[in-house]
Amino acid sequence: MDHSKYEKVESLRPFFDLIEEAIGDLVDGDHFFDYFAKDGVLEAKYAMSGVFRTEGRDKILASFQRYGDILWLDSMSDLKVHYGRDPNEVILEYTSHGKGVKTGNPYNNCYASFIRLENRKIKYWLDYIDQVEVMRATGTTDRIKERGALQSSQ
Repeated sequence: MDHSKYEKVESLRPFFDLIEEAIGDLVDGDHFFDYFAKDGVLEAKYAMSGVFRTEGRDKILASFQRYGDILWLDSMSDLKVHYGRDPNEVILEYTSHGKGVKTGNPYNNCYASFIRLENRKIKYWLDYIDQVEVMRATGTTDRIKERGALQSSQ
């Protein structure tokens, strides 16, 4: 399989490997993006900016294309896999470790991912993530300091 279309997301390789470990036996496909149904949905909920929703496998891949410009993952840890009563429901908990590409600031984030499978494909993926940790790593916390939403860690 030609993986050249995934070169721009190589900075997330530890994440892709972790997901393969967690649900690779439950889905068909050779890569994280191949795991999604053509009409699959990826949502991320952020406390400060709401829900980001992307529909369709190709659009999901496109939405990840700039991650390599902002974050680099070195490793993942703390994987916990929970199965729902319905065998097509999976909940993942995990932690990422890396850095902001432009800042070099550390990036350590915890995630909860709620996954709904259909016909061995991801039909729906919902992520909860600490948006402030992303902002710290990328150096974009100034705009929320003004609103008092972020306490200085210095």
